[in-house]
Amino acid sequence: MKIAVTGSTGFIGTHLLPTLLSHGHQVIVLVEPGVQAGFREMETHVADVCTGEGLAAGLAGADGVIHLAARNHV
Repeated sequence: MKIAVTGSTGFIGTHLLPTLLSHGHQVIVLVEPGVQAGFREMETHVADVCTGEGLAAGLAGADGVIHLAARNHV
């Protein structure tokens, strides 16, 4: 399966990504604007889950979504 993951640079996301890859999944990593992410084995897209900017392109072709993103400054 091709799985898109939001919040991939957080604590849970960074532990989940290797597990998904080890189970043979293709992973689409959605990162917020301004975040430097070095995910070599994964397709990476810049997307803002609060405004929706970049989400359509980032989710294109995904079979499923794991949504882990959250506002960390409330």
